[in-house]
Amino acid sequence: MEQETKEIIGEYVISKVTSVDKEKFDGMNLDSWTVGYNVTLTNVKNPFDYFLQYVPKDAFSEDQFKVGRVIELVE
Repeated sequence: MEQETKEIIGEYVISKVTSVDKEKFDGMNLDSWTVGYNVTLTNVKNPFDYFLQYVPKDAFSEDQFKVGRVIELVE
């Protein structure tokens, strides 16, 4: 069995988290619930290297969405 070698792309930090809400209006009541998050990841060494990623709410725990958390991305 061969072991795959994955190249590290870089270290990114969660710089912003915006909730994505779904709303339902039945004429009298407005129901709203969070379905996911738009997460902005910024490169630790180069702040001009950043990207936005949509992540469903159930994909990770709340601790994993904390602003300031460093993530090491691999290819």
